[in-house]
Amino acid sequence: VSVPVKCHFLYDAAKHIIKIDGKAGLYKGLGPRLCAGAIGTVVHSKVLQKCQEKGTPQVLGGQQKAAESSLQHVVNETTKEMVARSCATIITHPFHVITLRCMVQFIGRETKYSGLFDSIVTVYREEGVLGFFAGLIPRLLADILSLWMCNLLAHVINTYAIDDT
Repeated sequence: VSVPVKCHFLYDAAKHIIKIDGKAGLYKGLGPRLCAGAIGTVVHSKVLQKCQEKGTPQVLGGQQKAAESSLQHVVNETTKEMVARSCATIITHPFHVITLRCMVQFIGRETKYSGLFDSIVTVYREEGVLGFFAGLIPRLLADILSLWMCNLLAHVINTYAIDDT
């Protein structure tokens, strides 16, 4: 699908939402999303800072060639980033759940999730504490896999595909 087609689809979707719910409908779930973003940024930076201070145990040890040494660096840095991202994801996942439910209820024309605090009460009343963590495992797995794949691919490209000259 080309970019103009995607933009056209998003424009049509936005027009449809405005027609049904008004311009405010475009901002459903914005409050919990902003909370998740702010809290996630703080948690990520604090955890990453602690990881940098303590240092990660050397995953690959011993005397190695320069290429393996740079791989060791990539593995160690990616491990720190994975821990920081995972902590941030776990802490902010309840806001993610509420954000999605606020947005998706447009499809079913529901009004259960109206604001942040009302949504918290609704999720807790209907599903208990575990309701706030619905879908956490697939989200964590996807985040971790994409982080490792991107960082290792970048390392391979930088090491073997890009000529230093």
